[in-house]
Amino acid sequence: MADYSLAYSRQPDYHRHGRHPHRFASQGERVARPYTTDVQAPGMLYAVTVGCPYAHAKIISIDTSAAEKVPGCKAVTVIQKPGTEIFWAGDDVVAVAAVDELSAQTGCQSRESAVQRIAASRARSKSAPS
Repeated sequence: MADYSLAYSRQPDYHRHGRHPHRFASQGERVARPYTTDVQAPGMLYAVTVGCPYAHAKIISIDTSAAEKVPGCKAVTVIQKPGTEIFWAGDDVVAVAAVDELSAQTGCQSRESAVQRIAASRARSKSAPS
């Protein structure tokens, strides 16, 4: 009778529940895959967004002139215009793109914005007792 144990030992082990699946280029050779945060392409920009801290708010004003003066800052974009009503906490309001991550975060912190928090109100139906 033929010995099939050697053929089964070469099969990949798919029963690794809870472990990181590794990719192999050939037998015994592990392929190193870089993370997306490790990639640095020439001319690459880093983006950071600023979210609204309240779940229900109205944007009164946004001043991005200080963020545009930060060294390394290439672009500042207002996503939600003044007068817009925000319905979700963390909804993006301003985005800053810069040559490095520290400059982008500094640009986000240097911007000025005024947000008016709107209190939650319950609408009463006509059939509800008062």
